[in-house]
Amino acid sequence: MPRNIIMAASLPASPDKLFDMYLDPAEHAEFTGLPVTIEPHAGGAFSAFDGMLSGRILHIEPKTLIVQTWRSGNWPLTAMDSVLTLSFWPAQDGARIEGLGKVLLDAVA
Repeated sequence: MPRNIIMAASLPASPDKLFDMYLDPAEHAEFTGLPVTIEPHAGGAFSAFDGMLSGRILHIEPKTLIVQTWRSGNWPLTAMDSVLTLSFWPAQDGARIEGLGKVLLDAVA
C-alpha cells in the first residue's frame, strides 16, 4: 500500500540556487559527497548514491518544481518506482524545499 512521506528543509540559499544545485550533476555531487548523473529534463534519467537511487525526471517547472520517479537499488526488479515531488519556496533566510514522496511499501516489504 502506498504511503506519503512529507519532508521540508530550510536552507541559507535562494530557491533558484537550490533548484539549480539539485539538477546540476557537479553541484549535486558536491553537497551529497557522492557522484551523481542527472539528465535535467523531462524523461531524463538520474542515478545517485553510487547507484543506490535511480529514476527519471517526470516534470520540471523551472526554478519551482521537480517531479521524479525513484527506486532503491535494494528493491526487487518487479517493484514499482516511487514518486517524489520537490517544490522550492522563498523563506526568510533563504529557501525552503518541500518534498512529498509516495513510497510503495510493497516494494520494501
